[in-house]
Amino acid sequence: MSERDDLTAWLQLMLTEGVGSQTARELLGRFGLPDQILAAGFPALQKCVSEKIALALSSQPDAGMRAQIKKRWHGRIKQTTTCLHWPALIIPAHS
Repeated sequence: MSERDDLTAWLQLMLTEGVGSQTARELLGRFGLPDQILAAGFPALQKCVSEKIALALSSQPDAGMRAQIKKRWHGRIKQTTTCLHWPALIIPAHS
């Protein structure tokens, strides 16, 4: 997986409506990295999140999500892609 794909998976996870820091931590603990969460499939995801969140995470990003990801890529998070600590910038430790 390329660095861009890796960051895109993180962004898709964190930009999904209903996924906050706590839900993200729980999903990361259960499935691993965001690409593994997104590949887990609806039945597995529905066991630990709402149907709405499971459907969003198990589906391809819609146009709105793709636009948000593109905006983030061209914004401040793009500057952090070479930093080993960029996931911490997406999931604040204090949340």
